[in-house]
Amino acid sequence: MSDYRRVNGTLRLVEADDIEKYCEEIVKSKPGFNERWMEFYDTYKEYLCNYYDDDYCLLNDKMYEIVKLEDSYPEDCYCNITNNPDGTISFDTVFYDGGTCWEEMVEDELAEK
Repeated sequence: MSDYRRVNGTLRLVEADDIEKYCEEIVKSKPGFNERWMEFYDTYKEYLCNYYDDDYCLLNDKMYEIVKLEDSYPEDCYCNITNNPDGTISFDTVFYDGGTCWEEMVEDELAEK
């Protein structure tokens, strides 16, 4: 059932020389990883962001580690983003769950900055 959702949290930009190699190392270190699951994905980056979507996300073609993620259910829509001194990005967003997701709300807000 769709409803308004409030999602807030903190993201850390993944800075690596080779993001795909970084993602491969993370994926292969996860308990229970099975190489045959990769036949459903084009890249380790795609696999990581889909299978471990509480840990990592792709926004505007950049990889972020999800440091904190909290969820609740209020009634208005908005998105606030703050760049923190330690290099992380904090976000607080409310959206209608039947029409979008927190990643899309944050991605749109990042694109406007």
